[in-house]
Amino acid sequence: MRPALSGDVSLWSGFESGAELDHALSAGFQAVGKLRILAAKGARF
Repeated sequence: MRPALSGDVSLWSGFESGAELDHALSAGFQAVGKLRILAAKGARF
């Protein structure tokens, strides 16, 4: 699982401001970080 980066421009087309985009990216990276922590603890999905 990897964060969506430059290749997924259409994903961000709905964001009107840089602040909204930054907030969405921040939330996404936090979610990925939490999943990595759970995976490191041996959680099963």
